[in-house]
Amino acid sequence: MYELKFSLPSAIMELVSEGVAIVDSLGRILMVNRAVLEMTGYSEEEVLGEPALSFLKKGERIEIVFKLRKVLAGDMEVASFQATLVAKDGTEVPVGVSARRAEGEDPLTVMVFRDLTEMRRFQTSTLELLKKRIEQYRSKPPIVSEYEEMLAPVRKAPKYISRRAERLSGRTGGKG
Repeated sequence: MYELKFSLPSAIMELVSEGVAIVDSLGRILMVNRAVLEMTGYSEEEVLGEPALSFLKKGERIEIVFKLRKVLAGDMEVASFQATLVAKDGTEVPVGVSARRAEGEDPLTVMVFRDLTEMRRFQTSTLELLKKRIEQYRSKPPIVSEYEEMLAPVRKAPKYISRRAERLSGRTGGKG
């Protein structure tokens, strides 16, 4: 369908662990590396020539188009944003995206996708742990309050006054 002669050797494209896609000025995918295919579950034949936006979550497309148009127009050197790829099986893959215009007769956009799935899992588990710790702290009074509670009965108990002090002051031990 589309054949692209690109100065970047395909061996380098395959070595990069991030997903790389090259998109023409109409937004059609001209080239992808293995990492993009692994993230999405599609074959190369299924993605080449297709609109790049069709692999992104619908609710995010308008904002992404706006940024990519600025890159293609030369108004923005690099666009960096987060997006969600939708895999062939419907799984949503959170990604960090960097896009840059590649100069030539027909301007192209080079897009690099970094899978954020593990980072999101780590963030979620850390947040859950933090929430759990906060709840534990709230349900258990701080140490100062614990001492206050322990000392309350002692403070309410009648104070002992020695017999000599009782005679001199006229007070008895039963009154605090």
